[in-house]
Amino acid sequence: MRAPLLPLLAALLLLLSPLPRASAQDECMPTSDVDFCDGVDNDCDGEIDEDHEVIEVTCGLGRCAGTGVLVCASGVVVKACEPKPDGLEIGPSTCGFGRCTGEGVVTCFEGVEVDGCLPARDGTFLEQVTCGEGRCNVTGAIECQAGREVNACVPRDFVLEEVTCGEGACNATGAIRCEGGVETYSCEPQPDGLVLANVTCGEGRCAGEGQRVCLGGRPQSTCSPKPDGTAFETTICGGGRCQGSGRLECREGRERDTCRPLEDGVRVDREVCGEPQCREQIDVVCQKGVEFRPPCVGNSGNPCDDGSRCTTGDTCSSGVCVGGDEIRCATGEACLSCDAATGACECPLPPSNEGLFNRPLSSSGSGPRAAVSAAVFVSAALLSVIAAVW
Repeated sequence: MRAPLLPLLAALLLLLSPLPRASAQDECMPTSDVDFCDGVDNDCDGEIDEDHEVIEVTCGLGRCAGTGVLVCASGVVVKACEPKPDGLEIGPSTCGFGRCTGEGVVTCFEGVEVDGCLPARDGTFLEQVTCGEGRCNVTGAIECQAGREVNACVPRDFVLEEVTCGEGACNATGAIRCEGGVETYSCEPQPDGLVLANVTCGEGRCAGEGQRVCLGGRPQSTCSPKPDGTAFETTICGGGRCQGSGRLECREGRERDTCRPLEDGVRVDREVCGEPQCREQIDVVCQKGVEFRPPCVGNSGNPCDDGSRCTTGDTCSSGVCVGGDEIRCATGEACLSCDAATGACECPLPPSNEGLFNRPLSSSGSGPRAAVSAAVFVSAALLSVIAAVW
């Protein structure tokens, strides 16, 4: 156990203090009622620094602190204090977190607490884990770093596969990569505006010039033919009163004739056709650019008179009066001849007069024409009888 420190220090100070000199005392001029610790007799009482008070102090920190005093030695304030000795164990300690926790002892060193605890060593394996997504997944571990659990699984950056992008001459090569554990697609086609070739478009006088370039990874043409409506010479189409006019102009890069004749069905005239008894009006219309006259129907089916008394039931057909049935003999036989003006029919003679007057008179007609035919028949029969008598 240490001896009391204060008595020893006081005795030491008394031995070290210089003896007063009479000559100095005789010449002393007091500057203060109190003698400070400065090696001077401030109050001229023959003693130096005798009024300095011994003050207790501490040194070191925390549980390693010690106690001492402030003393005056040769005009200088000196701190006489020692902390707890180095290596003194003052208690157990823990450090780190979770599964990386360690244990140790707190000791004193130069008056300061020193924690001698060490956590688990860096790199201590705790468990296996995986990281990254899909094809970028890799295996790693949870381990200790600086006393803490750290996920040391780090995805790798690498190429999964090479790919191409763009079309045709705008094609380029890239790759699908793992970056930070995630699949990334990195492929850029040829830049927009890259000229592949000079080209023309359109036909003939409507043609234009341009370039074939890359746009959005695809070959595209910047060529434009002459704008629609660019006009050249005028044109005529159709005929007669159905004629139209137009011009040759550009449409979608090609020459197109804008000429159109009058539409089908447009009436350009009205005409009369057929004989007077069968006359009708017809419309002259446009059909495929030319005048079209439909066939003359001429009131077909209407009764008419063809001017001959040798026919009955005359009707109109295609604008012409067509004779109907021819009149016939009373026997039903055709006339050998017939007078168109009178309707007189010459009938063939019968082979004999037997039953001559028993035969009925007949005619395919009726009225005046039939009467005339009957009279002619009777006259012929009488002539045949007279001839037989003679």
